[in-house]
Amino acid sequence: LSPSQRGVVFTVPQLCVEYQGELALVDEELLIEAAAWNLLDYPADFSRFEYDDASKTFELDIEGNRVVIHPKDAEQLDLNLLPTEQTDVDLVRWLDKQVRQPDVSQQTMTAWILQAVTGLLKRPNLPLSTLVRAKFILARKLGELIAQARKDAKKKGWQQLLFGAEARVQASEEFAFQYKPDDYPVGWLYSGGWKFQKNYYPLPGELEPTGEEFECAVELDRHSAVKTWVRNLAKKEGVSFSLQTSTDLFYPDFVAQLHDGRVLVVEYKGGHLVDAADAEEKRKLGALWADRSGGKALFLMAERQRDGMNVAQQITAAVGLP
Repeated sequence: LSPSQRGVVFTVPQLCVEYQGELALVDEELLIEAAAWNLLDYPADFSRFEYDDASKTFELDIEGNRVVIHPKDAEQLDLNLLPTEQTDVDLVRWLDKQVRQPDVSQQTMTAWILQAVTGLLKRPNLPLSTLVRAKFILARKLGELIAQARKDAKKKGWQQLLFGAEARVQASEEFAFQYKPDDYPVGWLYSGGWKFQKNYYPLPGELEPTGEEFECAVELDRHSAVKTWVRNLAKKEGVSFSLQTSTDLFYPDFVAQLHDGRVLVVEYKGGHLVDAADAEEKRKLGALWADRSGGKALFLMAERQRDGMNVAQQITAAVGLP
């Protein structure tokens, strides 16, 4: 029987911060709150916005028993000369309904959209009639700008909460994540010829039978310091261990329980990804999590070869064995 079938408990301390006098898990909502998220602090930038009627307007004609479509002659009709019954206030109200956000008050959203529309109307080539015709494009662009503003706010909160001068961070067992013995939701199971001896579940999930990640799993399974390990499934919130980055959740590739009670988290990166910006952020975050665990957790960004060591030697160095 696998360790999960034998009832072995497998827990991992999670990253927490002291916030407003209480210990809290680091998650997306906390990042937004710590950044004092206010949409008005991120003016809508439409400096590159252009709308060309000629490239987006077509004529439909009947020829015999079929419909034919061709671009409108730009000189045939100047749509900017057509009157519109809508006012700028009507346009703002319509846009507000399209891009409304649960964490932004209607008053704030309306003021933000009004700033954007007012700025566009100051441009000589964008009369109100044009903006009304382009309202669906405007709504999409506003949605993209809101998403970017929220992303920027999360980065600000992440840096402040975890790496700011007053940051109080710990990897807490009070909020420990636990792998559930009967809950391992996989898209597919490992089906290779190598028989793993220490995997926590009967079979690893979503692991190819060849390749560098497979080789890393084999080295974990063979290592004398490892008691059991899990193929930590990506994008399985609530059932996989994760760390909150400045943009999303980071699911390390493997989590191992050592014989001495410590936990080793391993993220494997191929050579072409080792120096990527997201890899560096994950390395920094994992190191912080391990550092604040009181010696109970370890983090390894494993590579095929690093400092003259193969993967097995990197694991040995990470756990502190000679």
